[in-house]
Amino acid sequence: MICTPSNCETPAEQSRELIRESWISTLLSPANWQELMPGDTVLLIGHDQQRNTGTVDTASADGSFLWIMHSNGNERRLFIKDEVSRTVLVLMDL
Repeated sequence: MICTPSNCETPAEQSRELIRESWISTLLSPANWQELMPGDTVLLIGHDQQRNTGTVDTASADGSFLWIMHSNGNERRLFIKDEVSRTVLVLMDL
């Protein structure tokens, strides 16, 4: 994110964003949600380009939905496969 007068990040926030961007470049897209396991860290990108990052809590046997514990640890959310345009499996932890 670029620092602008209305939204200026601290150096620590800028560094965290650079790390996040390099981390995203070390990702692998699984073929389908059936390959995901509880504990896997994923990035889900919606059709509107909204990004959700978290840990797989539960995946349905047929790969049609996922329960994700968000990175903030405060929210568990259900995602339906049709809502997501791209799923990325994070290969390394931060």
